[in-house]
Amino acid sequence: YVYICIYVMCMYVYMSPNVCIYIYIYGYHCHYHLFPLTLYNPLLTLSTHRPLFLAMSIKHEGAEAYDNMCQKSKSIWQYIATHYIDDFDYFLMGGDDMFYIIENLMEYLDSDEIRLATKEAKYGIYIGRKFSPPKQSIFNSGGAGYILDKKAVNLLHNNLHTPKCFPHQVGFWEDVNIANCLRVSSEGLILPYDTKDSKGHERFHPFSPGQHLTYGLPTLNPNDWYVKYNPELKLGLECCSEKSVSFHYIGAQLMKQLHAYTYHCPTKPK
Repeated sequence: YVYICIYVMCMYVYMSPNVCIYIYIYGYHCHYHLFPLTLYNPLLTLSTHRPLFLAMSIKHEGAEAYDNMCQKSKSIWQYIATHYIDDFDYFLMGGDDMFYIIENLMEYLDSDEIRLATKEAKYGIYIGRKFSPPKQSIFNSGGAGYILDKKAVNLLHNNLHTPKCFPHQVGFWEDVNIANCLRVSSEGLILPYDTKDSKGHERFHPFSPGQHLTYGLPTLNPNDWYVKYNPELKLGLECCSEKSVSFHYIGAQLMKQLHAYTYHCPTKPK
């Protein structure tokens, strides 16, 4: 059995309704959720009174802005390494517009495949949706959420402040920065783990279910960035694993609908 901590990337100026819906629907599906904020928000604290949720104020360099996600992410990973590293097996980063199927996530992380991969990884494991930009280094999409084990978090903590990890970088590409820091700090050994299922279907998704289902139909644009980043892209019903873990760009209303479809609708007509 594995223990996982999800930290929910959110900003004070954009507080909910997503966060409130997130707290409501994920109440008892996971072990722990962290809501890191630059400014203390008493309303969020009141809504996270359940022991599974914790809102805290974490300062970072620069402004509280989407275009400064690099600094926000860096401060959060350092905070986690300092305060929570011994409490969980895995740590997942995602935004407050994510929809997770927690049971699929837990089953995947507790599988023999991931247990063995984690055990054998010298510096740690880096799990998510692999993007392969042309002529660039591969990275896991921040939009789809990505996961690190203890070894990888400790590696980040020990290197994020060094020049090779661009400690004062300002930008929204925190996922690219994290991938770079992991790679250059591990002799090139920490790379995105291939998370496709046995049918070659993806588990982690950077868009909503509907967007993935209809993407590229009826005509695929070969010059679209998403096609270029995913050389093994599958379309239509082949887009997504039956054991999918995450979807992105999920507004509050859609989040409630997806939760109802997943947990409250019968799998077969009666």
